[in-house]
Amino acid sequence: MIFGWEPIPWKLGFLGSRRLKQGFLERSTLPLDWRAATESDWPPVEALGDDFDWARRTGTGFVAERDEENLFLIHRDWFGWPDPPEWGLASRSKADGSWYLWGSFDAVPENWKVPEVAHAQNH
Repeated sequence: MIFGWEPIPWKLGFLGSRRLKQGFLERSTLPLDWRAATESDWPPVEALGDDFDWARRTGTGFVAERDEENLFLIHRDWFGWPDPPEWGLASRSKADGSWYLWGSFDAVPENWKVPEVAHAQNH
């Protein structure tokens, strides 16, 4: 599958972004059930930055939970060059509370169940 992925921040560079892309690709294979996020689901702006805080303020994000982490998915209404791709993914480790920004991407993986989102063809 091709997701049109880019790192957050997008200027991270090849070596710096390899781990993040691998983390995104691993999560893209998981059968995640997302639900619409409430304002209280979101972390403070300092944890993930303005992009995710905008999703909190506008109600355009989703959350999912796994045994190891809580995941945060944002849906941008402004995207495409020169803006980032339509979707963004972050997570917080339940083990140590660490935050991860897994990047931005154009299409939601087909095995993710996101409310009211039609899956685009990924090819």
